[in-house]
Amino acid sequence: MKEPASKKAAFMGKVSIFSKVVAAKVDLAKDKADALKHQGTLNKKRCFTLLVIADPNIDWPKWFRGRKIHTDWDIRVEQCQFKDLTVSASSDDGISAGIVSYKSGIRTVNLLKPDFLLIRQDPRDAGEDFKSVLLGFQYGQVRSINSLQSIYNFQDKPWVYAHLLGLQKKLGKENFPLIEQSFYQNHMEIVHKGGYPCVFKIGHAHGGLGKVKVDTAEAFQDLAGVVAVSSQYCTVEEFVDAYCDLHIYKIGTKYKALMRKSLSEGWKTNVGESEIQEVPVQDKYKVWIDEVANLFGGLLLCSLEAVVDIAGKEYIIEVNDCAMGLLGDGQDEDRKHMADIVINEMETHCKPPAVPPPKPPPPASDAGSRPDSSLSNAESLEKGKATASETSSIKGDTEKSKETPKKVEPKKDPIKKEEKKEEKPKKEAKRDRSEEKAKKEAKRLEKEAKRERERKQAEEEERLRKEEEAKKEAERREAERKKKMQRDESEESEASVISRQKTNDSDDTESDSEESDSGSESSNASSTIVRKTEKNSVAKPKIKDEQVPDTMKDLQATFSGIFGEKT
Repeated sequence: MKEPASKKAAFMGKVSIFSKVVAAKVDLAKDKADALKHQGTLNKKRCFTLLVIADPNIDWPKWFRGRKIHTDWDIRVEQCQFKDLTVSASSDDGISAGIVSYKSGIRTVNLLKPDFLLIRQDPRDAGEDFKSVLLGFQYGQVRSINSLQSIYNFQDKPWVYAHLLGLQKKLGKENFPLIEQSFYQNHMEIVHKGGYPCVFKIGHAHGGLGKVKVDTAEAFQDLAGVVAVSSQYCTVEEFVDAYCDLHIYKIGTKYKALMRKSLSEGWKTNVGESEIQEVPVQDKYKVWIDEVANLFGGLLLCSLEAVVDIAGKEYIIEVNDCAMGLLGDGQDEDRKHMADIVINEMETHCKPPAVPPPKPPPPASDAGSRPDSSLSNAESLEKGKATASETSSIKGDTEKSKETPKKVEPKKDPIKKEEKKEEKPKKEAKRDRSEEKAKKEAKRLEKEAKRERERKQAEEEERLRKEEEAKKEAERREAERKKKMQRDESEESEASVISRQKTNDSDDTESDSEESDSGSESSNASSTIVRKTEKNSVAKPKIKDEQVPDTMKDLQATFSGIFGEKT
């Protein structure tokens, strides 16, 4: 009889696993279909940016698809982890964040300016500390769930435990059963006065990290040496042989309690396989979690952890903020409830930018373009006649009303009243449409004015550039002109020297011919001039033929005619 029962249990277990896999596949297909349905529907001009810092295995954008705030403003969701964020902020421009990604070894940064934050990851854990990111978001005055101030206060567990001690003093030990704990700043002050076994916790960590069960005094001293190397604080608390642990959640105004029982042989209930069961939320659980939710200015998302020993006695061990872990089968429902809280908070704190009022139209001038013209005078006379006729008609009507007795006004028809009431919303709608048109016209005029200013600025820059080029061209031409003048002056001076040398040579030849009665050859004007040198005298350098102006050529011809030309 037992063998068929065991086979049946195994078969039912396989069926339950198969049903879970099928349900997961169906949910995945629904999510993909929903994503395709809302793909490309985001209005980037009318949207607010929500940055979700969470585990990438959880698809948070799906809980916000198709959701809107302020009637028609979309929610743009970006998701990443703390390690993928770069944050900078300034007092003038506010926050500027970037999501870093690597594709084919190339680093890319997707810049964004978040309007709201949902933080579902601990900024500080074993080996990780992203406190600087929190500082940047606080510097940029970004709203978040929970508040950045409360998240900052959860950076050290002893700090949170100290506030829990304050609640215990307020409510009493019986109404708030907080586990006994000792804090040590460093290894030099560690003196354990309690019994063994005990739980030794080093630094700040989550998920069971940094926690050691100590059974003897020798093992305790060994751990004290480890604290000396780690340069961390530590806490010591009594060991509770736990039957199970309790997780009490408060998500907005919703309460939830779960019992987790470990199926492994370890002393940590959060390690290994476990059985999770939802339990009723007792009144004392509500008191505990409500008091915790009032810490640090208020916590919209928080949870409390307690262990229950074999005798059924409960011990509160710690509390968690918005980065609390979710358990059980109702995790999707919890995330949906969180998304509703985020949307309500964004509706409150994220306001659409104010639309500037439309500019009033310019007043129409009563007179013509030329006040003294005959046309403007004729228009003024016509207007005067019209006003006079209107005043006379008004006077006549008043006199008639005095003479005729007052008539009894008939009772108004209730149907007409209802019709008038129905006309009012139509008029309001018409007025809203006219206001919307005026706003659009104002935006269009503003854009045109901006484009006109940019065009004028570009024209002014182009004009300055052309003036600069013209100035440089003028300077270049002036420099060339000066160089040419210097070159011409140098050529003229060389030509004058050549002419003087020629005249001197001709005079010397005439004097030599008269004294010695011997013929001498005259020097040719176009040939190279060589001065006769005496003994022990230095010969002057020869002057090469240079191109001379027309006046010099005339002088050469004259001298050749007078003195003769050497053939």
